[in-house]
Amino acid sequence: MLGSGPADLAGLWAATGVRPLGAALEGLDPALRARFDQLPLLLEEPPLPKTLRRLIRLPAIADAYDLDLAARRTRRAIGRLAVQDDPAIARALARRATEPLLCALAITVTCDAPDIELAPVTAPEKTAVPGYPATALDDGAWGSAMPLARELGADTTAFWDQIAAHGLRVPASWLAAGGWTALWSRAHSHRR
Repeated sequence: MLGSGPADLAGLWAATGVRPLGAALEGLDPALRARFDQLPLLLEEPPLPKTLRRLIRLPAIADAYDLDLAARRTRRAIGRLAVQDDPAIARALARRATEPLLCALAITVTCDAPDIELAPVTAPEKTAVPGYPATALDDGAWGSAMPLARELGADTTAFWDQIAAHGLRVPASWLAAGGWTALWSRAHSHRR
């Protein structure tokens, strides 16, 4: 879809951030969540325990479950495309990127260290990320992007080892239009 038409990666990213079932579970009374401790399994990949399979067949829950599952799987697919250096990702980022999306994708690629042409954004062992505004890998947008990178399929336990050895790296194809500074500036201007 991203490679064959006017699809908007940033728009797809925003749409897959809408999680009605996750929001409903988060809104439950903590005592109720504790009493039904298997409910968080609804936010993971199938197969589900039998009792939860019955629950997701209820009309009031089925649509919300399906939307959450589709969103998680779509983000995993985006992550796979990123680490494969799919040209659709580079084209989409050149058109429009957002801070959360770009941070999550950069973390995912850095953690995976794929065998593609990678361009360094930071020097090894450095946490300061260049660009306007300057940021740091250990706080702000980057810290918030760690769970998002996990949704993309990243093993974020490898992140700091990769930073120590190689620094933050992204596919070189993402930097064609003005380098990292231009890409980051565009993403910052579209924060959401």
